[in-house]
Amino acid sequence: MSGLTPEPWLQLRGVQKSFPRHRKDPPQPVLRGLDLEIAKGECLVLLGASGSGKTTTLRLLAGFEQPDAGSIHCEGRLWDKTMPPEKRGVAMVFQEAALYPHLNVRGNLEFGLGKITGKTAEVLNEVIAHTGIGTWMDKRPDQLSGGEKQRVSLARALSRDRPLLLCDEPLSQLDMASRTELRRMLRDWQQRRRLTLVYVTHDQTEAMALADRLAILSDGRVLECAASQELYLNPQHLATAQLLGSPSINIFTSKPHMCSLNMENESRLSPGRTSCFRAEDLRVAAPGEGMLVTVIQREFGGHETVYTLKTVSPEGVELRWRSAEHSYAVGDSLRIAIIPGKSLEFASDTGLRC
Repeated sequence: MSGLTPEPWLQLRGVQKSFPRHRKDPPQPVLRGLDLEIAKGECLVLLGASGSGKTTTLRLLAGFEQPDAGSIHCEGRLWDKTMPPEKRGVAMVFQEAALYPHLNVRGNLEFGLGKITGKTAEVLNEVIAHTGIGTWMDKRPDQLSGGEKQRVSLARALSRDRPLLLCDEPLSQLDMASRTELRRMLRDWQQRRRLTLVYVTHDQTEAMALADRLAILSDGRVLECAASQELYLNPQHLATAQLLGSPSINIFTSKPHMCSLNMENESRLSPGRTSCFRAEDLRVAAPGEGMLVTVIQREFGGHETVYTLKTVSPEGVELRWRSAEHSYAVGDSLRIAIIPGKSLEFASDTGLRC
């Protein structure tokens, strides 16, 4: 599954980029022929492990770096070294707030906007109201909390009223409540203004909540790109299945274990295949069915409990089970099975869906 969309506004074709790990080292590839298309007005989230090329992709879009090979086009126009950042119609929010310490909040918002009249003033006032920072205008950055600084930083980017907003993990250093609030605020603004947003995060919950489409990056390439629900329920690559979901997907390479879990089609359990199932896709089995397990850990989460189970077998395989059933305690034994139709099969050598 590629990162291509039928009506692209922004296109990255075969983009390659290398950097040296240290100043005297030879360049090492970071992007290895990345293909990605972004529709106008969509929120595309880049998700992947550290070093997968997420931030490099943003920097190339912003014009801070140039590709070693491949191309970037926006509305059919080539974005190369002749198109510097200030001509690309891009605003960017970084992980650090990066406010000017000698300016108050209003000064930070207005810096670089020129004369604040007409539409500029209208957008600025709307951003101030939308982000809820109206009472902070006379405060300096050192008088703000971390969450307040990042809110101002986001407001500054939005006030530029650019067609493309790039966000590089802007909420990663905030507490959960602040992250949730700012995420909803950003998504609401993006949808109302039809802003094109490319957002980088390590947080899968944040990624799935924000994205119209989610691009999974691995080793400098787009592994899969689709709606979050599609990638979660129907991943085409094992790495995608492992990256999405909390707790992580259960993985089996043992045919006897999977057969004991009542997998509905045992003929698929051939050598060279890896079987997976989500933590919510286990059920309590009737006596004599399924697999006998023991509860070794219990994590109560309000509306659900996550159990760590260990199979009563010589291998002692651990499984994760997420359930609305809260009655089991550590040390309890029960029999479990996979809900029919919920197991996934991948080729062990390529990781591709079977």
